Amino acid sequence: MPNAWQQQARQQFKAMLISAAALGVLVAPMLILTRHGSKTGWLPIPHLHDLYELVKVFSGRQELYLYGIIICSSAGLIIAIISYLFHLQPQVRTRVAARFMSADTIFSQQDLLPWLWLLLCWLVLPIVVSFVVS
Repeated sequence: MPNAWQQQARQQFKAMLISAAALGVLVAPMLILTRHGSKTGWLPIPHLHDLYELVKVFSGRQELYLYGIIICSSAGLIIAIISYLFHLQPQVRTRVAARFMSADTIFSQQDLLPWLWLLLCWLVLPIVVSFVVS
């Protein structure tokens, strides 16, 4: 997120990439050796249906709340895609803004990208990585 620590974090980006690459090299033999069957013997191999079950657990197994999560997530994804497309097409963005919004209600893509990255790192990235590794 943009703040006073942003410059220091950017200076350490190269070190983070080197650390991630070293970690990948060190984990590679383990991933190659455990490629067949269940990895741990006590955890089943994950399937796509397990992701649906995870979302159901997040919703407390309440169907109405589950559908609310799905609708809100879909709406957020659609808004992010439209925002990105507006960023690519300035003339469309200008026409839509002139017709529907005032100048101070328009968010630039740069304002939303840190929040999108934060949400990806908090929720989506850990789930996808653990699903792929498992």
